[in-house]
Amino acid sequence: MTRHTKHITCLCLVAIMSLVVPNAFPQDTYGRFVDSLLSVSKTQKPKEKIKTLLLVTDYAIGMDVDLCKACIKEAFRLVHITKDKKMEARIYLWRSIAEHTDGDWGNCIESVQNGLSLIKDFKDANMECELLIIIAQSHLTQGNFPLAMDYFYEVIKLAQKSGNTRVLVKTLNNIGKHYFVKEDYSMAQYLYSISTKLSLRMEDNYDKGEAFLYYAQSLQSMKRIEEALGAVNKSILIYESINDIRGLLRAKNTYGQVMSSINGNLSPLLELEKSARISHLKGFTLGEAFAYSLMGHIYHTQNQAKIMIELQRKSLNCRKKAKFKISLLSGYVNLGNAFLFDGQFDSAAYYLHLGSELAQQLNYKIELARTSMLLSELYQKSGNFSKALFYQKQYHDTQLATLNLNKDRENVLLEIQYHTINSVENYFSVKRQSYLFLVIIIVIAVLVLAGIVLVLIVLGHNRRVVQNRLLDVRQSLLISQLNPQFIFTSLMSVQGKIDKGETDSAVKVLSEFARFVRAIFLGVKQNYVSLASEVDVLSNYISLLQSRFGGELTHYLEVDDLHDPVSVAVPPFLGHAIIESMIVISQDILTSNRMLDCRFKYEDDYFVQTYFLNVPFINLPDTAENKHREQQQKAIQLTQQRIKSLARAGIFDITLTIDDCNLNDTQENGCCIEFKFPIVFLKDLHS
Repeated sequence: MTRHTKHITCLCLVAIMSLVVPNAFPQDTYGRFVDSLLSVSKTQKPKEKIKTLLLVTDYAIGMDVDLCKACIKEAFRLVHITKDKKMEARIYLWRSIAEHTDGDWGNCIESVQNGLSLIKDFKDANMECELLIIIAQSHLTQGNFPLAMDYFYEVIKLAQKSGNTRVLVKTLNNIGKHYFVKEDYSMAQYLYSISTKLSLRMEDNYDKGEAFLYYAQSLQSMKRIEEALGAVNKSILIYESINDIRGLLRAKNTYGQVMSSINGNLSPLLELEKSARISHLKGFTLGEAFAYSLMGHIYHTQNQAKIMIELQRKSLNCRKKAKFKISLLSGYVNLGNAFLFDGQFDSAAYYLHLGSELAQQLNYKIELARTSMLLSELYQKSGNFSKALFYQKQYHDTQLATLNLNKDRENVLLEIQYHTINSVENYFSVKRQSYLFLVIIIVIAVLVLAGIVLVLIVLGHNRRVVQNRLLDVRQSLLISQLNPQFIFTSLMSVQGKIDKGETDSAVKVLSEFARFVRAIFLGVKQNYVSLASEVDVLSNYISLLQSRFGGELTHYLEVDDLHDPVSVAVPPFLGHAIIESMIVISQDILTSNRMLDCRFKYEDDYFVQTYFLNVPFINLPDTAENKHREQQQKAIQLTQQRIKSLARAGIFDITLTIDDCNLNDTQENGCCIEFKFPIVFLKDLHS
C-alpha cells in the first residue's frame, strides 16, 4: 500500500468514526469530516468515490438537502462511467430516500421504479425490499393506503421468504407510523409490539432501537407512561451500545416527550436542551429542530406562549437550513399553532397559510387536514365565519378522502398476523434447531409444512365465511335503508318545495338527504358505530321526515348520560326500516299529530333502543290491515335479517320486541319497537 493510499484510507476511517462514534473526536470539528470525505473522494477511483458520496448522503439526510442532491448527481455521473448496474440501483435507492424526505413523491416513485428495473438483472432481495418500502411510504403520505399496503405485503412476503427480520421490523414500523399519525394508537401499539418482539431476534441493533422508540411513542399516546419509559430506555441503551449518535439523540428527544406528558413535569427540558446543543455541534440540523419543537410543546402545556413561540421559531430556522420540504411544512404549522395559542391571529394566519400551500403542493393529505383544522379554528376565533366554514369543509373533505382509501382495519390485522407472526415463528423455530438433530428437524419441518398448509386452508375458508357474512349484513342494510319508497318520497319532498318557490328549504332538504345517503354508504362497511354517530344519523333521518310532514310530525330524541356516547358501540341503523313502514301506514290512518319518540337508555349491563310511533302495529283497523300487512312484514323481515347477520358476526346479541302499547308518560297509543343488547365499548372491540 502506497503512502498516498494510506493517507486516503486513514481520512475515510476518521470520517466514518466521526459519524458513528459520538465522542471519538471533539464535537466542534464534527462537520469538518464531511469536507474531508469530499476532499478524499476527488482522488479516488470511480467505485470508491461513489461509496464515499453515498456515505456523505447518509449524513446529509439530516443536515442539508442541497448536499444530498449534489452527491447523488455526482454519483450518477460516475456510475455511468463504471456501468455497474448494482451500484446504479443503490444510487437510485438513496435518491428515492432523499426525494421522499423532501416530499418529491413523483420523482421518488420514478427513482424506485428505475431501481427495481435494474434489480431484475442481479436479484438483490434486500435492495428490492428497501425500494418497495420507499414507494409504499410515498403512497402512504399521499393517503393512498390500499396501494401502499399492497407494496408492504409484497415486502413482507419477500422478507419472509429470505428470513430477513430487519425488513419485517422496518415494514411493521412504517405501517404503525401511519396509524399513529391517524391517531389510531391502539393499532399502532399492536404493530409496534410485534415489531419489538421480532427485533429481539436481530443482530442489527439500529432497527431494534427504532422499533422500541416507536413502541414508546404509541404507549405514551395511550397514557401508558411507565411502559413507555421502559421502552424508550431500552432504545437508549441499544443506541448507546452501538454508539449511534443520531439514533441516541432521537431516543433522548422521545424520552423528553414521554416525560413531558406527566403533568407539571419540566425535567425533560434539560435533556432536550442538551440534545439540541449536541445536534447543533454535530451538524444534525433536523435533530436540533425536533428538540426545539418538543421543548415548545412542553411550554405549551405550561401556558407559556412567548417561550413556546420563540422555541418554535428556532425550530423553523433549523428546518430552513436543512431545506427539506416536509420538515419545513411541520415548522410552519407548529409556529402558526404557537401564534394561534397566543392570540396573534395575523402571524398565525401567515404561517398556517404557508403550511397549507406547501401541504397542497406536496399532496400531503394528513398535514393538509391538520392545517385546515387549525385555520378553521383561527378564523372562528377571529370572527370570520365564512372562511372558518371553508377550512372546516376542506378538513372534512381531506379526512373523508383519506378514509375512503383506507382498507378495513380488520383486513390489515389479518394480513399482518398471517404474514408475520405465524410464518416468522415457524421460520425461526426451524432455524434454531441444532445440526445434531438433523433427522428430527427434517421430520418436524415436514410436519410444520403440513400444518401450515392446513392452517392456510382453514384460514382461507374462515376468510370466505367472514366475507360472506359481511356481504349479507351490507346487502340487508342497504335494502333496509335505501328502499325505493324512502328515496322517492324524499326527492318528491324536494320537488314540492321547488314548485312552491322555497328554494332555500329545498336545498337544505337535498343537503340533508345527501348527508344521510353518505352516512348509509359509510356505515354499511361497519358492523358497529359509536352511539354519538348513530344519534347524529338518526337526527338527520328525523329531519328528513320533518321536511315531509312539517308540523304534523312531533318527535323526541333522548339519550341517557350514564356513559360517554363516543365510547359506546351500537349496531347502526336498526330501527329505520320499521319506522319508515310506520310512516307509510300513518299516511292512511292519521291526518295529523304524528309522533315519533326515540330513546336510548341503559338497564344494568344492557343498552336499550326504543322507538314509539302513535300508529298501531298489530291491531290495525280492518280497512287498513290488508293494505299494510305486507309493508309491516317486509319491514320486520328486513330488520330480523339484519339482527341475524349481526349475531353471526359475533358482535351483538340483539333482542327485538314489537308491541302495541302506551307511551310511558302520555296517554298516546301506538307501536313500541325495542332493541336490547349488551353494552359494548369501542375500545374493547379495537383491542
